Amino acid sequence: LRELLVARGVSPNAVDSISCPAGLDIGAISPEEIALSVLAEIVERTRAATPGVAAVPAAGGEQTDPVCGMTIDISTAKHQADYAGRTFYFCCGACHEKFLAAPEEFTTTSTPSAESDA
Repeated sequence: LRELLVARGVSPNAVDSISCPAGLDIGAISPEEIALSVLAEIVERTRAATPGVAAVPAAGGEQTDPVCGMTIDISTAKHQADYAGRTFYFCCGACHEKFLAAPEEFTTTSTPSAESDA
């Protein structure tokens, strides 16, 4: 399917960003349960990518993609970048490229406000 999409002009980075199968593995069988598993994955990724919202910590050989919040198995990660003395891992080429374009956007924990300087 990947080769077919690329042959039809879809960028390889766009194809890499497709999550397949979609949804969390909750044992869904019915269409309603499958829809729920997909929505659960959307919530999980959104919360993980939202600053100030606690995400489930990654286990030993895993790291969270700083762009989308997906948990990455670092032993099989195809995309990585070193920045500020750390190695970051990405779920796909699109997240990797977005990070490389503005790494400070995804690595800054907080910036002092103008009021705190006064």
